[in-house]
Amino acid sequence: MHGILTNDGKKPTNPLPSPPVLRGRGAGAEGVFASDAPPLTPGPSPPSTGAIGKSRKSDLWRRARGTLLLALAAFVATQVGVGLFIEGYKPELRDPIFEIKYRQLARLLQQHPQPPAAVVFLGSSMSANGMKAEIAEAPLTASLGRPVVSYNLATNGGGPITHLVYMQRLLRRNVRPELVVLEVSPLLFSPGQVSMDLRRFSADVLERQDLDILERHSDQPALRDEWWQSHLVPAYGHRLMILNQSARTLVPFHEQIELWPDVDDHGWRGRPAPSPEEHRVNMTLIEYQLKKRLADFKVDEVPLHGLRELSELLATERIKTVVVMMPEGPHLRSLYAPGSTVPVLAEFAALSGQHGFMLIDAHAWYDEGSFVDSYHLHEEAADAFTQRLVREALVPMVGPGRGVAASGKKN
Repeated sequence: MHGILTNDGKKPTNPLPSPPVLRGRGAGAEGVFASDAPPLTPGPSPPSTGAIGKSRKSDLWRRARGTLLLALAAFVATQVGVGLFIEGYKPELRDPIFEIKYRQLARLLQQHPQPPAAVVFLGSSMSANGMKAEIAEAPLTASLGRPVVSYNLATNGGGPITHLVYMQRLLRRNVRPELVVLEVSPLLFSPGQVSMDLRRFSADVLERQDLDILERHSDQPALRDEWWQSHLVPAYGHRLMILNQSARTLVPFHEQIELWPDVDDHGWRGRPAPSPEEHRVNMTLIEYQLKKRLADFKVDEVPLHGLRELSELLATERIKTVVVMMPEGPHLRSLYAPGSTVPVLAEFAALSGQHGFMLIDAHAWYDEGSFVDSYHLHEEAADAFTQRLVREALVPMVGPGRGVAASGKKN
């Protein structure tokens, strides 16, 4: 190999170093791969596109499953929380028509250090407007010799099925009335009226113990299934009641529920006397709504069966009872077909005699001027009616020597 010469022909004093000879480990052969350095080993292969896709799908599935389980847990917790809140603290969100009035009654009872005697009025809007319960407290307290709380638990359209459900609820809550004043007006036993009585008890407003009563007296084969649905998903089942009490303006008028904003502390709702023009309009409405129904009046067996069951319950519980046929104006009385109410009046008398109840026939006590519309007393007439009822029926009923024996007969 020739050396490297400079421009003057001499060899450089510092010649370039020769390239190192690489030696292999095994045979000592010289060459490019004969280095003493450790051999290069291949690194891990990059993941394939398919493996990356599978990993991402698995991660997404885990996240989706976690989100779903979290949402399900939140849903269950919400339903349980709403159900406990309604049943434990705010039952008005289930059945405001009953529970708002019951809360008033319970508050009155709790004001006394010793349990007072409870006097409960059950009926329809005729009683809700016509029986001023507070008037009864002072004379009944004097007659019994201990404090009395009287309360008007009547509801619009309430008939024997409503009264039966409400009475059972009171007893389950350890409210056992000393005296019940029970309305039995013939109008409540006419065909068509029972549908109004039953319509208030959709599955979502019922307590579990109410189901047996409704199943005995109505044809609703799916009622129990519907109750379970509203009970297990109360936020949905009670949505209408919740909206009625939290955002009422959003509820269509025909779905707005009675919230008793204008009753007094004892459950009475007074109605002012109408002007002559208002009274004339009301009479026209009565003709339109009731003339045909009362002209063909026949006793409906469903409310009659409800009344019989309620009468048995009151007698079994030894609760003194005054049965009242509420006042009706001359115009309304003229709409009944002649003699058509005789069978139902006979039933009232028979049940009263069988169980030792006092029957008060007040249907002809007042003329037309005492009514808003020939069957709802205005507030001045309601005051006078209640005073007379207390004096002639309630005080004598709770006085010495009156009561219900084990057989259901009077002592």
